[in-house]
Amino acid sequence: MSGFEKIFITNELLSALAGSLSLNEAFKKIFIILENHLKIKGASVVIYNPIDKEFDIQPGFQYKLSKSRIAKLVAEKKFDLKTAGIFDISRHIIPDDLDGEMSFLYFPLFVNSRLSAMLLLYIKNSDISDTKIDANLVEAISTPISIIYERELLFNETKVQKNGFEFLHKLSNAVNKTLDVESILRISLKSICHNYENIVAVIAISRSQFKIIAAGSQKCFDIESNFPTILEELKENLNEDISNFTIIKEMPKFKDEESEKKLKINIESSMWLSLNYNNNIYGYLGLFSSGRELEKLSVSAIRFLTLASNHIISAVENARLYNEVERLASIDGMTGVFNYRYFYSHLTTEIQRAKRYSLALSIIMLDIDHFKSFNDIYGHQAGDDVLRAVGRILMDEARKIDIVARYGGEEFILVAPETDLPGALGLAERIREKIEKNNFKVKSKNDTLSLKVTVSVGVSTFAENTPCENDSLIKAADDSLYHAKHSGRNRVCYNESGDLKQFRRNQ
Repeated sequence: MSGFEKIFITNELLSALAGSLSLNEAFKKIFIILENHLKIKGASVVIYNPIDKEFDIQPGFQYKLSKSRIAKLVAEKKFDLKTAGIFDISRHIIPDDLDGEMSFLYFPLFVNSRLSAMLLLYIKNSDISDTKIDANLVEAISTPISIIYERELLFNETKVQKNGFEFLHKLSNAVNKTLDVESILRISLKSICHNYENIVAVIAISRSQFKIIAAGSQKCFDIESNFPTILEELKENLNEDISNFTIIKEMPKFKDEESEKKLKINIESSMWLSLNYNNNIYGYLGLFSSGRELEKLSVSAIRFLTLASNHIISAVENARLYNEVERLASIDGMTGVFNYRYFYSHLTTEIQRAKRYSLALSIIMLDIDHFKSFNDIYGHQAGDDVLRAVGRILMDEARKIDIVARYGGEEFILVAPETDLPGALGLAERIREKIEKNNFKVKSKNDTLSLKVTVSVGVSTFAENTPCENDSLIKAADDSLYHAKHSGRNRVCYNESGDLKQFRRNQ
């Protein structure tokens, strides 16, 4: 090929890029020019994936060459990734459906000095017998193709950047509206699945445990039942050393074929991003795809997902920090139960709920008998030990919906929602008996002693249609407690229609 021909080809190729042609149209026009001058029988552009150092077929950029044939050609991987060359099919073992008298020319395409793609030209051996691939020919062919491909990359990159920033902006606004950890995780995964279609997202923790703590999907996947099994199978593919991301292209085979059949989800690949906070891995953001969507994600898209994962864990940790501060502000530092402020606020809420839904509500107030004398004899450290132990007993006996609080000094109070008077009296008696029978290990001076204490207990109940507010319910319990103390201590008393009575087990 003469220098004039090469210049002529170059001019035609550059002219093909002029105008407002779409990318596909421009590629086809360029391939027609190459067909006329080089007698090519087909052409394609394959994308170089720097992650796994393989070539992927670029959809829409084939000319008279099927995807299956391109895939077979690419599978040979006999490329010099730096310079152009000729691949003689007849010299290699390849599928029978490929003509052994054919070859293809390959031209690496560089964008910003990095290999981005490869141009493949399928041609008869007879037509390239007098073709010499030199620097001028490579430049004549690859430069215009590189220009249009770079234009495509810039266009796609701009789109990815725009979508990425919009995604992060929406994600940030959404998660910053709540301080509830579960809500943050649910919102985050919903945002990811909405932004990246056909992708299932989960957040899993590892180290001592490996389980899903949140999951989201636009599809009707049975996440709760299916993914624990999938994650269990993926354990071995993950490790604590993941610093950025890991793509698992082929899902592992399940050890149990029956389990695999039961899974009604088609997952072909997954991507894991570590959730890092202060250089510690708290878990993983897992993305699952039923197709090859994850493998097609650009470096920029992965970068935005990485930023998203960092934002998620930061929001989670901020929420946890806030909730921990709130919790500590509600906890009595001595005993570990709730303080008076939290109790009073919670009681208001429970009274309102009881009135609205016509529910019973009881409170139990108790006081450690002769506690001042106990402190005088054994010391305040021993007294503190008893307070903590009594708090633990109350927590052990209470239900999850109950609230145990330190009312002040040696007094404790328990709010029992949906509990009538008989139920409250039974609970109060169990608490009294357990404290009476307990051996309290306390430190007194330089000795550890085993001592006994008792409590006096007062109970009040808000029954259906009974006028009641916070102070009146507390006063009723306090009056009952006062009656218990003045009736001999170590007993449970209650207020029934204005009458103060002592509870007896057999009544």
